Amino acid sequence: MTICILAFSSISLKTLSAQDAVRVPASSEEILADWLLQDLAFDPAKGQMPVTPDSPAKTVFTDRAPNSAQAETERVLVVKVLDEAEARAKAASDTDAQQKCAEFRKELAALDGTAGTDARWKELYVKSAMLRRSLRLAPLRKAAPKFIFTKHPNLGGSHYAYTEAVSDAQAESNFRPGSQLCMMELTENGEYMEKILIDDPRGAIRDPDITYDGKAVVFAWKKSKLLDDFHLYRMDLETKEIKQLTFGLGWADYEPCCLPSGDIIFNSTRCSQIVDCWWTEVSNLYRIDSDGQFMRRMSFDQVHDNYPTLTLDGRVIYTRWDYNDRGQIYPQGLFQMNPDGTGQTALYGNNSWFPTTILHARPIPETNGQLICVFSGHHSWQRGKLGVLDPNKGREEAEGATLTAPYRKTAPDRVDAYGQTGEQFCYPVPVSRDAFLVAYRPNTDKKNQTQERIDPFSIYLMDFDGKRELLVMDGNKSCNQTAFYAMKPAIQERPSMVDPSQTTGVYYLQDVFYGPGLEGVDRSKIRSLRVVEIGFRTVGIGHNGNSGPAGGAMSSTPISIGGGAWDTKKVLGEAKIYEDGSACFRVPAKTPLYFQVIDNNGHVVQTMRSWSTLQPGETFSCIGCHEDKNSIAARGSSSMAMKAGPQELTPFYGPARWFSFTKEIQPILDKHCVKCHDNSEALPPYANAAEHSIRIPIEHFTPVFPIASDWSYVTETPAEGWASRYPIQDGAKKASGPFGYIPDLKKGGSVWDPNSLGIWMTRELILPENFQAKDLYANVFYDDDVQVFINGQKVFFAKGFIKNYQLRQLTVNPLKPGRNVIAVYCLFAGGGRGVDLGLYELKDSEAAKEIAQKAHPFSLLGKSWHDTGAKRYWSESYLNLTNSNRAERASAKKSNVVTWINIQNSPTMLKPYDSGAAFSSICTMFDGPNPHNGVQLSQKEKDLIACWIDLLVPFCATYEEASAWEDAEWKRHAYYNAKKDFSDELDRKNYEAWAKSQPVPVITGSENPYRDLVPTAKRVDTADSITFEFAEPVRTDLLKMTLRGDVKENAEYEIRLDGHAEKQTLTPQQRTVWVSQDVRTVSKVTITGKKELLEKVEILGVSGAF
Repeated sequence: MTICILAFSSISLKTLSAQDAVRVPASSEEILADWLLQDLAFDPAKGQMPVTPDSPAKTVFTDRAPNSAQAETERVLVVKVLDEAEARAKAASDTDAQQKCAEFRKELAALDGTAGTDARWKELYVKSAMLRRSLRLAPLRKAAPKFIFTKHPNLGGSHYAYTEAVSDAQAESNFRPGSQLCMMELTENGEYMEKILIDDPRGAIRDPDITYDGKAVVFAWKKSKLLDDFHLYRMDLETKEIKQLTFGLGWADYEPCCLPSGDIIFNSTRCSQIVDCWWTEVSNLYRIDSDGQFMRRMSFDQVHDNYPTLTLDGRVIYTRWDYNDRGQIYPQGLFQMNPDGTGQTALYGNNSWFPTTILHARPIPETNGQLICVFSGHHSWQRGKLGVLDPNKGREEAEGATLTAPYRKTAPDRVDAYGQTGEQFCYPVPVSRDAFLVAYRPNTDKKNQTQERIDPFSIYLMDFDGKRELLVMDGNKSCNQTAFYAMKPAIQERPSMVDPSQTTGVYYLQDVFYGPGLEGVDRSKIRSLRVVEIGFRTVGIGHNGNSGPAGGAMSSTPISIGGGAWDTKKVLGEAKIYEDGSACFRVPAKTPLYFQVIDNNGHVVQTMRSWSTLQPGETFSCIGCHEDKNSIAARGSSSMAMKAGPQELTPFYGPARWFSFTKEIQPILDKHCVKCHDNSEALPPYANAAEHSIRIPIEHFTPVFPIASDWSYVTETPAEGWASRYPIQDGAKKASGPFGYIPDLKKGGSVWDPNSLGIWMTRELILPENFQAKDLYANVFYDDDVQVFINGQKVFFAKGFIKNYQLRQLTVNPLKPGRNVIAVYCLFAGGGRGVDLGLYELKDSEAAKEIAQKAHPFSLLGKSWHDTGAKRYWSESYLNLTNSNRAERASAKKSNVVTWINIQNSPTMLKPYDSGAAFSSICTMFDGPNPHNGVQLSQKEKDLIACWIDLLVPFCATYEEASAWEDAEWKRHAYYNAKKDFSDELDRKNYEAWAKSQPVPVITGSENPYRDLVPTAKRVDTADSITFEFAEPVRTDLLKMTLRGDVKENAEYEIRLDGHAEKQTLTPQQRTVWVSQDVRTVSKVTITGKKELLEKVEILGVSGAF
């Protein structure tokens, strides 16, 4: 066997051409320093630990080491290395290595009694570690005698995905130039040497992937900040010929994933969207053939997709940022699809707090589906802790997620910027089931955040115990993103199931009641499945915000009040749910959709809070609602939906349309409400009051029945219809309120069984024949969630708890002469428990009249109110129903009248009936014999109001509706919308061409890439100058001049770009000068000076229009 250690090379890169440049990838000093870090500061239970100047890793072999006179540290060090080397040698049946170990053991024995400062200790350690290194690297030498990697600044921004650096970015752009595409090659003497394939000090090269035949590398390259964008290139690894595959200024194409067919799936900003919570561009997945033809969109997602890679069974896995109707920080899980875009579904973590983000996932061979990846954060860069996912063990939180290198106990933490301190990992690539290449940074000293972001990574071979060998390190340059230079394992690419002649797809649901999504819900109460399309924004103008359990965020170009829906919503219709829970229905293809289970009242029981997309002709099957994807539901025969076949959606009161409050809800208010609700100066009674309590002294009220009254009650779920019965059931107990304990009063009431999950109470109320219903008020105390019914009609509900009695006005009064039944249900969710209720009316007094006068109905008019921060014209009715303040970037405070799912709720699955129309009194106040103010609503009107609430109270049907934009903002909107229209039309044409196998011209042809423009210019020479004249104006940002190699003198030049002039000096020591400038549109460039000394002039830029 060959035993080697790498040493510094004396070759100067500056004297070599890019393709000839060679260097030793890591010096002996660098390798030695890393050996000491891992051998003396690595905890097998925690990983790499911090070090200080006094740590053994820094003081070993000196008299500052612990117990140096007895060589305590040095002996432990050598024994540790030899133990591992012997074990590896035996496992590999390597007799030469075993013999070396035996010789080194003898040398170790001979050092007994010597101090640690004796030079022989270090010599023995180095020899032993060299042997161990050779044994560790043996699998890599066999599997990857060559591999490709990049050197570029670390990737990231305010969010891990913001790396596109588009030339016309709307806001944040993270372009960090200075890159190399490199190759590591195993030489005849067993050493790896580094060759530079491309060196671009002014551009950025990233994301290499090897084609399946091993003959080419595909990568992304951006050559200029403002005159070029990341596009895909292919380099022939034998000839080094480079071909550009994608084109077009204003779009970034990156993160290619090569398929066995030769096609490439990649990430691109061509969807022309921006993220909901900022102003940065969005990237979705696209596909081209090996020559860049037939570019077509694969995913239609709200925000970013990232890092597509192929599994060993032919699936494409990728990270998807996903926050429909929930917070934006945590759901960045792993998704999967087939290479044709079918089968898009969650693989891991789509309903999890942890891992915050799953990045750079790749399959581990011979492990039945395990994946190596990086557990990272949200507001973070593309780095973090190394992890292994095993979806067979579970799909959420830490069920199948384990920190590795070394494997250790993994807590499902809730951290935004997860894993950004301590040792850092990115871009792991398995070599075998036991080892992998990875970009790694030990981070053994504490740094500030800025330093953390720029500190370079190096490439290591590592195993899952954390044992590692340094392969590539290059000063301040980050070395990362490896790809094997070899034929890939044979993978049978799944045949395409896409039918381009179709415009629809089919969903089949086996049983909506299977799984926890509808746990405890009566089958007979479910009506249908609502299908909703989501619309995405193209430009950021104005913003408001939201907050909740999952964090807080800005909402750009908001379509609802702060705290409402992120995106525009289109109700496509409803699908029938059959008696056995099955459904089968047809939907538009290439359209992001989500689903809501609707009950017989038209209220949402459960909602998806994600989305799904089908390709044309695709049929996608689900077992149930939020079911465990590792489970299988048994069914003895075909479902009712399967027998009936795919059905068209039932329209929702007319054709499918984007939901507009002004068009759908305001007409209902104009018809029924504004004749009373017309006071623009009044606020709703629930506005700006703590917990919506009414601040009117109790002496102004007369009890219909008081608090602390008698009730019949049970603490186990009663039979259906309990809210209309008194006593509640046979054997029910009787006691007086309050039940439980009232914290502020420090007073207890009747005992509530501590083992119960709730209490159900009813009482009888007999009213005289001449009783006339008036405004009704509840004096209520609850801990936790409470519901109140009168004669079976829900009149009040609230979530959470309060610490004392509070007065709440009821929006409806179903009391009638004669017998009435009052019912209360209160949940016990842990902690305290308690409940009581009394019903009251305002006294017929002057004081009461004055109170009533002040409470004149608030406005439900459609009059506009200008929100200068959100840049919207909201209506008074919308603001009052959503209980929103009148302030810049107005935000809502949900009330008992209208309540909806918190847009920043937990990423985990919500329980049925978490919130929404079913808990909004506006949806019940018009029911029963005594509706609010005698108003009778039609079923259509009730369903429209409920739908609006359960869509999370959108105001705008489009991002242009009710806009309060200035002229410059309208122009910006027009620019980016035109850009989107162009890319959408190109996608349509490419899709049609692919269906017919008839390529269309590449987006801008070959004339527009960023390149040297000198060959396109007319050259005019004078005695002391060169002028390059262009037939049409060109845009340039960089001029490069190179002095001849034989010139021994300095040379001064004046460079004139139309009206701009500057001087430059070239010297024998600096033969090349890059003249950077702002983007300039020029017709000619003149260089004055000793032109005969110049070897080459390049004018870099673009010609032609966008």
